[in-house]
Amino acid sequence: MASLATDKSGNRTIQFVGADRRRFSVRLGKVNKKQAESFKSRVETLISAKLSGMAIDGDTAKWLRQLDDRYIERLAKVGLAESRESSLLGAFVDRYIKARKADVKPTTIKVYGRTRKHLLSFLGENKPLREITVGDADEFRLFLKRKKLAEATIRKTCSVAKQMLRWAMRQGLLESNPFEDLVGSATGNPERMFFVTREVIGKVIEACPDHEWRLIIALCRYGALRCPSEVLLLKWSDIDWEKGVFRVHSSKTEHHEGKASRLVPIFPELHPYLLDSYEQAKEGSTYCITRYRSAASNLRTQFMRIIHRAGLNTWPKLFQNLRSTRETELVKEFPVHIVTKWVGHDPQVALRHYLQIREEDFLKASYLAPDTSSACNVVGKGVKRGSGPATLQGDTELKKTGGDFVNENAFAGAAYSGAVALQNAVQQASASGCCESQELMQVDEDCGFIRKNVTTCESKQLRLMAPVGLEPTLVRF
Repeated sequence: MASLATDKSGNRTIQFVGADRRRFSVRLGKVNKKQAESFKSRVETLISAKLSGMAIDGDTAKWLRQLDDRYIERLAKVGLAESRESSLLGAFVDRYIKARKADVKPTTIKVYGRTRKHLLSFLGENKPLREITVGDADEFRLFLKRKKLAEATIRKTCSVAKQMLRWAMRQGLLESNPFEDLVGSATGNPERMFFVTREVIGKVIEACPDHEWRLIIALCRYGALRCPSEVLLLKWSDIDWEKGVFRVHSSKTEHHEGKASRLVPIFPELHPYLLDSYEQAKEGSTYCITRYRSAASNLRTQFMRIIHRAGLNTWPKLFQNLRSTRETELVKEFPVHIVTKWVGHDPQVALRHYLQIREEDFLKASYLAPDTSSACNVVGKGVKRGSGPATLQGDTELKKTGGDFVNENAFAGAAYSGAVALQNAVQQASASGCCESQELMQVDEDCGFIRKNVTTCESKQLRLMAPVGLEPTLVRF
């Protein structure tokens, strides 16, 4: 792959042919043969990495970091290394963004640009990469917090910065990543979750200026589509009226295998708005939403105007909370693995960022919930849903509420000793003989409560059986 040449004066040169079939040379000067052979081996590794597009191994990266500046510049001239002059933060970040433009979306490039702005504002454009410390990383996070940025934005910015410096390590410009320990994983913010009820969204839809806006809102609230990306990509050819489904194309997940698109049911709540827009669409229309297709269109601002026109206040994360609300509704009717396929993310994402807990969920699970069955089998025998709170007097009293007897300790969380005392107070005394009924032996005054309509029930077997155990005996009766 590379060859080693020596001139009459003893100067050694490494020669190789690049991917464009051009011949390149790297002058080593007067070095011994062993050093020249070792250098040639490293050059061949760099050539292989460049041709394959793979990152160089850790040992070669360490060798580059320790290499003299004059050799680094010679390797940089033939495209096998980064110039030390370009190892300043500003130049490095610009080169990183330029290199990633080919494989990421324009919105991601905007995120990179925002991270660049924060990094250069804090560390400076001429900050050498090698001088960035772990302490600088910690201070950078505090710098972002002082800017009053949301926690999710801070985490995303730190994650991108960490990603950039990891690339610097692969390029041999850093030995370690000073941003490695910064927390960059996305996290949900329950305070910004909002359940958009059907009553609220009905008023908003009524205030819409045209059928396309009604469809946009319905697709988000009842179809759980991402807006604007998935809403604007929806075509009339994606809708299968006969099967009752439509195909959603997702630019957000298309780079994952098998997730470029997904099938979603035409839910009963969504069907009228799809049908209305279809009937009003111009002949030959391709997309369901023909307006607002420009990248400069601001759907959020117009959506806020519609909400105010309906006499309502805006809620946090206008469009995402519509998806969140719909997914929260659907998981109550269908298994979560099916719902997340419809919505377009994993169950873990749904649990962390989308599914909401509502006040009605607590009410439904509590003892205050309306009784929907005749059996009392929730907290224990004698405890009835919807019977309401009662006061525990002492540790032994049971209070009659709504026709049943309620153990107040079930609600108050009584201690074990109180529960034992309660049990002792209401249990019946044991019968003296096997042929006698506990009911006949019980005295009314000794019982904490007794139901007056209970009649004595004697077992016929008790009358016929002899006073012996269940084991067989030699005596026959």
